Amino acid sequence: MADSVFAVADGFFDAVASGELDKVARIYAPDAIIWHNTDNTVKGPAVNIDTLRWLCANVENFRYEDVRQIEIPGGFLRQHVCRGRVKGSGQELTVPIAVVAQVKDGRITRLEEYFDSAQGAKDVPLGAE
Repeated sequence: MADSVFAVADGFFDAVASGELDKVARIYAPDAIIWHNTDNTVKGPAVNIDTLRWLCANVENFRYEDVRQIEIPGGFLRQHVCRGRVKGSGQELTVPIAVVAQVKDGRITRLEEYFDSAQGAKDVPLGAE
């Protein structure tokens, strides 16, 4: 199962990094739950994709580095560092993040994202949905 779970994870994060938000939408289950520790609220895929659209429009060379992921029951746990350059200011973005995701039938049904909002907010308001 690890290969299929990691294929979902890799496909999802590759699509985010390349700005393929239609692909991101297809990887989310229609009723997926997205939660961030920074606001402790549940959102759906459409709201999350709007945030990703903002990210793609405002951060150049966005990428995930220092990726580590493991299979967990029903999904995956992934740690990575988001990097890029904020358009306009040229500020470098470096935000370590942990993601816990549940996967069913090849789609993400729940995604929890944990990061230090103070670190993200100094450059770009990540997770501000």
